[in-house]
Amino acid sequence: MPTFIDRIRSVSRMRNLIRRARTWYWKRRYGVAGVDISFLLNPGCDLASDFVAGPYGYMNSGCRISPRVRVGKYVMFGPEVMITGSDHHFDEPGVPINFSGRPELPQTLIGDDCWLGARCIIMAGIEIGRGSIIASGAIVTKSVEPYSIIAGVPARVIRKRFPTEEGEQIHDAMLAEPPHGGEFCEPKK
Repeated sequence: MPTFIDRIRSVSRMRNLIRRARTWYWKRRYGVAGVDISFLLNPGCDLASDFVAGPYGYMNSGCRISPRVRVGKYVMFGPEVMITGSDHHFDEPGVPINFSGRPELPQTLIGDDCWLGARCIIMAGIEIGRGSIIASGAIVTKSVEPYSIIAGVPARVIRKRFPTEEGEQIHDAMLAEPPHGGEFCEPKK
């Protein structure tokens, strides 16, 4: 007779299997081959076909991601996050903006273990350093140093994620290990 722990493990395995099947479906539907199978995608997102995402991340509903975006492992997107902008010429006198053309879109990089809060906007070409947190509603117009917590319009650093450099080194060592799974956003006991 299976023990209580065995039952919990089997439920957890089933949940992971369902998540992987759902992600496989949404990857096919969005046409994003560069997304790791363990990255959870929710419906209702608008993703460029060249979107690349590492393992064990999560994207909530309603996100809009422009071309040339690369995301590391363990990255979380809140609902309706946008990565956009920097894609129109506007400084040609005598030519309407919609006829001025577009420059090549710059690469946007989001490091490992970042959390992008609900409805934040990140301008294309920005680099978000590993371990950073972007507050809900923030508009990020400049690159972000690792382990920063930023908020506001335009976004500014409000503090560091870890109070000591030792905390950053411990976290860097964990991020250097091969990716490993866990339970997504399970409550702490």
